[in-house]
Amino acid sequence: MAGVLANKNHISLVVPGGVCRPGAYVLLGETATKFVRELNCDHYFLCTHALDQAGPSDTLLDLVQLQREMVGAAVETTLIIDSSKFGSRVLYNVVPIQKLKRIITDEGLSVEDRERYQSLVEELVIAPYVDSPPSESND
Repeated sequence: MAGVLANKNHISLVVPGGVCRPGAYVLLGETATKFVRELNCDHYFLCTHALDQAGPSDTLLDLVQLQREMVGAAVETTLIIDSSKFGSRVLYNVVPIQKLKRIITDEGLSVEDRERYQSLVEELVIAPYVDSPPSESND
């Protein structure tokens, strides 16, 4: 993402230091975490591997530590997550679900889960599939 934004005249790009996670283009570690502690931002868009009623969770401790700092630096946080990841959890809790202002997911989310998560966050946004729903064989 930084490479795309680096040469835009109307954008002031700031990136944290840290250790580059192979294949993910994300900088992690204490250097990145210290950098994020100094930030104030209006909005943070968070993506994680799983979500249950307690909150989002992820698989890599360094990433989760950075995500927590970003949630703390932001006025509001939006979780963007695939409907297939609802009702599951992985190794590390990111933040309690109450720290999320909204969740954006796809229309594959069941009616039961829509009702359950609508009561837990201020806003649940269901984005329509652009082409067609994913088939079971694509898993």
